[in-house]
Amino acid sequence: MTGTLTEDQAYRAMVFFLRGQWERTGSADIAALLGDLSLLPDGRPADPAVADDFREAIARAKGSEAIGLDLPPSR
Repeated sequence: MTGTLTEDQAYRAMVFFLRGQWERTGSADIAALLGDLSLLPDGRPADPAVADDFREAIARAKGSEAIGLDLPPSR
């Protein structure tokens, strides 16, 4: 796979990925996140803060910051 994704395509890829994880796990947390990520008829996410969070994640991914996988323990 080659090529660059637009911001819209990257957002859709994230949603498709998370939907697949939800289908496999049935996680209520992922279901809630998918609800926030769902797009309204005008194309904006149901939770407006999600768009800002996603743009921040893109900026961090474009930078040199390492992906830290030192996650806190599950609740």
